[in-house]
Amino acid sequence: MLSKYRFIFFLFISLALFTSFAVGALFYFNRFKTESKQVQHTYEVFSQTHQISNLLHIAFQESALVSEGVVYFQILRALDTLYDLVSDNPLQSQKVDSLRIALSTAAKAHRVSEEELNSWQLLLREIENEENQLLFLRDRSYQHISRQLVFYTLIAGICFFAFVLIGLWQLKREDTRRREAEQEAISNGERYRKLIEGARVVVFTTDLNGKFTFISKRVQQLTGYRPEELLGRSYKLLVHPDWHERVTQFFLHQFENKIADTALDFPIVTKEGKEKWIRMFATLLFEEDNPAGLQCVVLDTSERREMLLRLRQAEKQRRENQHLLEALMENISSLVFVKDLEHRYRFVNRAFKETLNLSDNIFGKTDFDIAAPELATRYHASDDRIYQGASIDKSEEVIYVNGEPHHFLITKFPLKDGQQRIFGLCGIATDITDLMQYQEQLYEAKQRAEDAEHFQEQFLTTVSHEMRTPLQGIVGMTYLLSSSSLTAEQQEYLRSIQEAVDTLLTLINDLLDLSKIKAGKLEIEKLPFSLREILQSVDHLFHFRAAEKKLSFSIQVTDQVPDHLIGDAHRLKQILVNLVGNAMKFTETGFIRIQVNALPADTDHRVMLQFTVADSGIGIPSERIHEIFESFKQADTTITRKYGGSGLGLTITQHLVKIQGGNIEVQSEPGKGSVFTVTLPYEIAEQPADYPLPETTLPYISLQGIKVLVAEDNYVNQRFISRLLQRAGADVDIVGNGHEVIHRLRENPHYNILLIDMRMPVMDGHQTILLIRNELKLRMPIIAMTAAILDEEKEKALQSGANVCIRKPFIPKDILHLFQQLLSQHTADQVSSTPSQQQNHLSKKGYDLSAIRELEDDGYMLEVIDLFLKSAPETMQQIQEAYQQQDLERVREKAHRLKSSLGLLGMNELLDLVKQIEMQAKEKNTEGLWQRIQKAQGLLQQMITYLQQEADQLRAQKSMRST
Repeated sequence: MLSKYRFIFFLFISLALFTSFAVGALFYFNRFKTESKQVQHTYEVFSQTHQISNLLHIAFQESALVSEGVVYFQILRALDTLYDLVSDNPLQSQKVDSLRIALSTAAKAHRVSEEELNSWQLLLREIENEENQLLFLRDRSYQHISRQLVFYTLIAGICFFAFVLIGLWQLKREDTRRREAEQEAISNGERYRKLIEGARVVVFTTDLNGKFTFISKRVQQLTGYRPEELLGRSYKLLVHPDWHERVTQFFLHQFENKIADTALDFPIVTKEGKEKWIRMFATLLFEEDNPAGLQCVVLDTSERREMLLRLRQAEKQRRENQHLLEALMENISSLVFVKDLEHRYRFVNRAFKETLNLSDNIFGKTDFDIAAPELATRYHASDDRIYQGASIDKSEEVIYVNGEPHHFLITKFPLKDGQQRIFGLCGIATDITDLMQYQEQLYEAKQRAEDAEHFQEQFLTTVSHEMRTPLQGIVGMTYLLSSSSLTAEQQEYLRSIQEAVDTLLTLINDLLDLSKIKAGKLEIEKLPFSLREILQSVDHLFHFRAAEKKLSFSIQVTDQVPDHLIGDAHRLKQILVNLVGNAMKFTETGFIRIQVNALPADTDHRVMLQFTVADSGIGIPSERIHEIFESFKQADTTITRKYGGSGLGLTITQHLVKIQGGNIEVQSEPGKGSVFTVTLPYEIAEQPADYPLPETTLPYISLQGIKVLVAEDNYVNQRFISRLLQRAGADVDIVGNGHEVIHRLRENPHYNILLIDMRMPVMDGHQTILLIRNELKLRMPIIAMTAAILDEEKEKALQSGANVCIRKPFIPKDILHLFQQLLSQHTADQVSSTPSQQQNHLSKKGYDLSAIRELEDDGYMLEVIDLFLKSAPETMQQIQEAYQQQDLERVREKAHRLKSSLGLLGMNELLDLVKQIEMQAKEKNTEGLWQRIQKAQGLLQQMITYLQQEADQLRAQKSMRST
């Protein structure tokens, strides 16, 4: 509005200035015209005076010409004209008039003198001079008026131009405003359209007949119809048929009564035939105070209606839950209560009142009103912990009910509002008296079970010891008896005894494995082995037994099965021996077959092997198959009587398979045999493993000069061990308990080796070994003997200070191998014959073959040397490669394998070095490890040169004997 007034003001000023200066310009223009006429008049006077002067000069130049009337009359006319021009100037008019008179007089005289002519000329010059003065004045006025005219005209033009510009600017501004208004109107229309289209409602208009005249696009989302499909059609197309009449009457009533706004809920039917509920707000449209149609807004209330229905259902469910909760609170046996922040009771259930014998209403009371002060104080402290932020508080209280003590577990937790503010607490007190009694009974039962388990272990250990100890005597005496001269009948009796011993030993070993499995102490090794050597060993074990029973026994291995694997070879052999032994026991005729297949594995470095053991034996009924894997059970009790066995083999086999991550299945049919299928995962070895040297059946070991102290309380075992060692040439002393061992060692500490039983009267083996190591400070090799079936006894013996531990019953070959190993490691201290020569020999060559030479078997010695020359360099090379690859576990494994060969050949210096390498690799200590490996490599190369010479000499001697 202010700009509009400003425009009018400037327009008025421009117009006023233009008018003022235009009037001034017109005034000066009129004066300019007047002055122009005066100037023109002056110039006409000049023209006439010049003409008169010329005519006078012509007319009166010669007297003869005066009479010429033409010139005369021209002069007169010029004078008349001049007189008319100066008529407004009396002085000038007088002069012209006097000139006329003089001319007339001269004309009458027909004679004009020179003087008269000059006077006339002078008179004309006077007239001209006067006109010049007038012209000068008029010229100054003319210039002034011209300047004023130009100024006023210029200012008027500027004002007019400003007026025009202001007008044009206003017109342009008005046009811009009009355009902006039109654009804004278009934008507002677009926004209104978008508002209508974007709103979550449907907007439409109808005429008086109910036909759609406009409808928003949202209608398609609501009804499935496009807007163009509904324009011009009746609203009844969408209304549910059952509601046509009610909707029509409702809006007729609005038209008739001119009700401005109404709202109605009713169902519609979509294009797909689906029913929806809507709420329609209708507003009357008027034309000259008469209804012309409706403008309506439609809301989809289907979800809201459904939500209301769910809300009503939820409210109904809430009331039911409330009634259920009230019924639960009133009938639950636990004591339930609610307190506010002031420790006042706000709710208690019926059990609370009945248990505490509260007849009055305790609403609003505290614990001090219903309990003893010391209890109330404790209850309040528990409440405060909840109010201070504890999520839950549990406590046990002894409450007397009807004079009897009852144990209650009281659980309290906070009650919080929507803002997580605590406004009270709820407590639940549960009578746990019976539970406490059950716990006491359970604890007593647990103690009895633990005692029973401990007793079982003690019983098993004791029974095992008591069985293994005499069994050791039987095994030893059987060996000694077999080496004596016997008749054929006595040999037959002896074989029967050995078979009985083998059966009893198998049962004891099965008990040992089962105990380890149940105790979770059975360890699975991961070492390289040859699968085909395992299968060959199984074949050697059962081939002759199958031949005796006239059974077909075969082992089939597919080409895809790798030979070099990493796993527990001992447990694999045990599984196969158990399965084949089971098949051998229950098969009288037909075949026993082992098949080995390779199944796909998850990686290229692993393989899943499938071992199938099939037989044509008696078979197993389908309903009894699940029982064959249970301990001490067989498919039929008659089997035990007929075939024997403890029923542990398959149980142990199943556990061994599962521990290794495998699976075992069985298919069988009575009278047609059984098929056991075992799948086991193995890693594929990158290169063939170094396998230990082949064992001889019973190598003869010379113990000449060796003093052995044997501690054994069993007389039979004393006889067997002493006889066995004496046959090897040892000097043996026998004692019956640890006290005697200590007494003998105090008297003579120069025994080369101690063989001691771990369970003896007076002082057992553990105490004895500890005294030897800690008090007597003796470093002599100690071999511990134990009849216990668990590994704790063996570990305890090693921790006490024993070098090795052997489990009873052992066979002579086992004990002799231990002596061979320990004596080869301590040759310099234990062998008394020619020590200086041996020392010189060792200092030069670095090894000692005296133990092997005492066997007096050059072929065996050559075989051992050749095997060492082949395997030892490869093993040392593998140790170097493993160190370079930082595989310390492989370094330890290879060093451990190399020790036995070094001990057998008496390579003590290299053996000590390899022991250090093994220990460092085990402890992951690489400091100086590479230097020791290099030193060991140098010593080995030095000794290989001498060993090669030994081997060449043995071959030459063998060749000479053959020729």
